[in-house]
Amino acid sequence: MAAYDSTGNPREDVLNCKMFMELQTHSDALMCKVFPTTLTGPAWAWFNSLDAGSIKSFLDLASVFISRFIRGVPAKRKTSYLEIVRQRRNESLREYVARFNSEALQILELDEARVVEAMQKGTTSPKSFGSLCRKTATTLAELMKRDEKYIRQDDALTTSRFAREIGDRGKTVEDKRSKRQERR
Repeated sequence: MAAYDSTGNPREDVLNCKMFMELQTHSDALMCKVFPTTLTGPAWAWFNSLDAGSIKSFLDLASVFISRFIRGVPAKRKTSYLEIVRQRRNESLREYVARFNSEALQILELDEARVVEAMQKGTTSPKSFGSLCRKTATTLAELMKRDEKYIRQDDALTTSRFAREIGDRGKTVEDKRSKRQERR
């Protein structure tokens, strides 16, 4: 079990400790004694600063602990939050989809139709957007499958000789000369 160092979500630490201990015992006193072994750094220092006898049960300990480290608890988000997740300038479709999915994973109750709509509105990929305009995806799985096709195309284009040649067309003669000199 990983130690909690005052960063991250304290609720997860409490739940991890509780689940682990309930596999071993249902003793509230023992759970209170084992809990500090999951702490490190500032969290450990905080625990050691508690007044003797101030904790009456594991529930009490968990409540005080979460209250102290509440800043690590992520804000509850709704699906509508995803409407502000937009593809950034110079961000590839792969990077955007990964970031979008990371944000979506933090939302417990996803409205799939709104997720699909938010992702469509947030992309700047002409191919993906055009595909979705012609035929809207109805599920997140369908959207991911379609975007994966465009991601593979972008990856292949990025690494292809054809893409490098297109990029070279816009460069000046002097840029090309300096590049040749660097190779020598």
